[in-house]
Amino acid sequence: MGSEMCIRDRGYNLGLFVVTVAMVILPLIYVALIGVGAWSVYMYATDWGQAAIKGTSKGGFFIYLTPIVVGSIIVFFMIKPLFARRPKTPGKLNLDPDKEPFLFEYIYSLCNLVGAPHPKKVAVDCQVNASAGVSNGLLSLFRRNDLTLTIGLPLVAGMPLKNLTGVLAHEFGHFSQGFGMKLTLVIRSVNAWFARVVYDRDTWDEWLERASQAIDLRLGIILYLARFCIFLTRKILWVLMVLGHTISCYMLRQMEFDADRYEARVAGGDTFENTASKLMILGVASQKTFSELQVSWHEKKLADKLPVMISENVGEIPDELKNEILQDSLTRKTGFY
Repeated sequence: MGSEMCIRDRGYNLGLFVVTVAMVILPLIYVALIGVGAWSVYMYATDWGQAAIKGTSKGGFFIYLTPIVVGSIIVFFMIKPLFARRPKTPGKLNLDPDKEPFLFEYIYSLCNLVGAPHPKKVAVDCQVNASAGVSNGLLSLFRRNDLTLTIGLPLVAGMPLKNLTGVLAHEFGHFSQGFGMKLTLVIRSVNAWFARVVYDRDTWDEWLERASQAIDLRLGIILYLARFCIFLTRKILWVLMVLGHTISCYMLRQMEFDADRYEARVAGGDTFENTASKLMILGVASQKTFSELQVSWHEKKLADKLPVMISENVGEIPDELKNEILQDSLTRKTGFY
């Protein structure tokens, strides 16, 4: 199975390399737009706008100053997203092989079965999910084996071993995609960055909005104009974001299909289908659990074991609702992406 997958991996890596180059170009286009904006402000201040201040009228000076102020604000707000910090990820607990020998032996044996490299780290969290990732962000691009397997404890508590084995085989399928997996890190990082800078707001955005509403209307017009231009720059970012998703979604989906093949071969087609159903039900139980935790928090109560609580909530979901969830998943049309 490993050699057959490696042949496909070379095709994936070539396609991913092309997609990655395209994804890197998109932020460079944005940087180029910043350069054009800064150059335009400079040229207006030193050359183009000189005609506006001929004479000594205050109106002429105001006309001259407005584009400089507005342009400077726009350039600042265009530069600001380049330094947007990544949000903190939910906490994970790294496991010690010496303290969990059976689990690591199970993981390494499964890796050997599918022909995947062993993870450098194994972590657990409370998500209804498992994931294959890297340990050190973009620095992992230059390291030979920096793979991390994250196991959601609700899966351990709420799934039979055969289903859990299939889920982990899917993640090890990603491990087997070699350098392609590292390239997806670049693709997903660029996509996530675009999404944050398009939709997230920070204290500078709030300050500009408050300032435009608080000062004299004659000066406020300048800030309102700046806000409108910033809105347009975010629309440019939105276009680049959509282009990035359009370029990358097909290749990333094909990699998911490839990992699905690993899961189906290890666990069997029937178990694969059953696992997909169990994941949906566990997801609903997880939402129910967190709603209950919000109520219990106000009552100054906490759950002892969150994964077990999620698993137990599965049994409290009526069969009719479970059937509705599964039928909805079978009839729902997927989106363009």
